[in-house]
Order: sequence, then structure tokens, then C-alpha cells
Amino acid sequence: MSNTDQLTEIRARFLAWFANLSASGVAGGEKPSGASRDDLVLLLDKGRPGQRWLAAEALGETDPGRNGVAALTAALRSDDPILRAEAGNALAHVGGRAGRSALLESAADSDPVVQAAAADALGRMPADEATAAALQTLLDSPLAAVRQSAAEALARAGWPRASRSAEPVASPTPRLLALLADDTDPMVRRAAALALGKLGDPDARDALLARRDNPVEDRRVREAAALAESRLPVPAPVVVEAVVQSPPEASEVDESEATSESPKG
Repeated sequence: MSNTDQLTEIRARFLAWFANLSASGVAGGEKPSGASRDDLVLLLDKGRPGQRWLAAEALGETDPGRNGVAALTAALRSDDPILRAEAGNALAHVGGRAGRSALLESAADSDPVVQAAAADALGRMPADEATAAALQTLLDSPLAAVRQSAAEALARAGWPRASRSAEPVASPTPRLLALLADDTDPMVRRAAALALGKLGDPDARDALLARRDNPVEDRRVREAAALAESRLPVPAPVVVEAVVQSPPEASEVDESEATSESPKG
């Protein structure tokens, strides 16, 4: 069987599976029995766009193996933004050491397209120190799309809790506040506002209120700032203790009356 015939057969099996899945209305159903991981990897590499998207999704819902993880990682470099998103989602769904390591390596790639796709996917995984450090680094990217992806990832995943076994990562609040105040891209400012709301740092309240109430700010940023501010912890009310003056003692009253009634000399 030629390579072309083999690919045609794989496509046919895959489309038959997808048709049955759509007819049943069940998401995440069984994968095509005749399509091995190698078949899916081949389809991911050589298939038509829609088939490549579905192959990436299918690999993410199974154990993709080393070859599958490598193929999904390579797909983050695709010119197709949908395929990049599907590959990133698949790696996040795979999770574990393999999925996270692949995304962290991609976040450190020199290609900003790969960085943005990796950041988007990292935001769909539970936050840990390595992910936090990678996203914090991407907040300083010279490209707005990467800064936006990193901030949006923080808005979804949040910040890891302090752990005794890991080196703590400095809070991104100062950098997010700077982006909110000074970034020239409104979508980056919007993402920074949402991230600040997720992190829940009360120190961000004044900045969020200022952005919310700025009449010349982009509407999307103002709405995000309002939402983020509403998610911050409510300040504890200030308790003012009233000073109650106790009534004078009886002896003091007697002395006062005696003084006022004494005859003048």
C-alpha cells in the first residue's frame, strides 16, 4: 500500500469515527478502534486542516505516548492558529510531567507564536511554580500578543500557593499593575485587569477603580476592571471604639455642691 493510500484509509476511518461521535452527541467518546496512536500522529502531520484539528484533540484524550507528545509540540509551530490552539489544549489535557514539560519548553521558545500558544495552554493547567515563573517572564515580551496570552493565562490559572518544597516565585502584581497602567494595547490592559482580579491582591483596588472610572479608557478594559475589582476581598470595616465617660463618683458630687454653696467671704 502506498503512502497516499494509507493516508486515505486513515482519513476514512477517522471521519467515520467522527461521524458516529457527532451522531451520538457524546463528547470525548471512544476513539476509532482502527486508528492507533501512530495513525493519529500521521494524520496530525499530513491530514487536511479539519482532520488535523480532530487528530490533535484525539491525541489529547488518550495516552499519546512520546511520539504523540512530540507531534503535538511540533504542531504549536503551525501557521494554523486553530491547530496551535488544539495542540496546546491537547497537551494541557494530557497534563502530567510530559504535557507540562512540553508546554514549558515551548514557552521558552524564541518564536513568539509558539510562546503565545504555550501560554494559552499553560493557563488551562493547575498553577505551579514553574508555570508561574514562565508566565511571569512572558509578561515582559516585546509582543503584545504574548503579553496578552500570559496575562490571560494568569487570569485563568491564578498563582500557586506557597510551598515549602519549592522556591517561591515573586508576585506578578507589580508587573500586572504596570501593564494595566501603561500598556499601549487595550487587550493587554484588559487581560492584566482580569489577572489582578484572579490573584485577589487588595493592593490592586485603587488601580482597578481608576481604570474603571477613566472616561477615555477602552470600554472592554473598563468592564474588566470593574469585574476584577468586584472579585477582590472586601476590606474589613474599621471599628471605632466610642469613649464613654463614666459618671462622677458620689463623693465628687458632694464636694462640688459644697463648694458652690459655701458663703462668700
